[in-house]
Formats: sequence, C-alpha cells, structure tokens
Amino acid sequence: MLPIISKPGDALYVIVATLTTNRRVMNARQALAEVCRDLSADRDVVLCVWDAQSTWGIEVADYALWAVQRDLEGRPCKWFDSYIRPHLASMTTPWGTA
Repeated sequence: MLPIISKPGDALYVIVATLTTNRRVMNARQALAEVCRDLSADRDVVLCVWDAQSTWGIEVADYALWAVQRDLEGRPCKWFDSYIRPHLASMTTPWGTA
C-alpha cells in the first residue's frame, strides 16, 4: 500500500493511540518503530504514539475515518461532504482509488 499512497522522499506520519498498560505500550512502540524502519528505505517515516485518553486528535481522526468508511459503503453521513471531503486530497483503498 505504501507505494500507492506515497513516493520516495515523502514524509509519512504513522499515528497510533495507546489504550493500555505501560509495558504493552513499550512493546507496541518497539514493534511499530521496527515496521517504520523497514518502510523508511526511501521515505521519512515518523512514528507518533499518542495517549488516546488525553489527545483530542485521536477522537477527531476516529470520527473522520468513520465518516470515510460510511461514504465508501454508500451509507449516509450528513457531515461528510461539508466537513471531511474538503480536507481529503485523495481516498485510496486496498482495492483502488475511491
């Protein structure tokens, strides 16, 4: 999927939320950092780990993704066209561009 959504030299921000204990967070951070290193041969991959309980951006991202999912499924979402679509440069899915 990475070659579809970016090109060499791009900066990619991988944003994940923590919802569990410190030990699991540390293990997850290490695993994600390893994946990001593997992906970053020709791209700048930045791992961001945010605490879901205190970071409002996680909730915003969650609602935006929910709205995109509803749109892709052809289900109504009254605020997708006015609040989400204007901020999308593209919508790429594993099965092609939407």
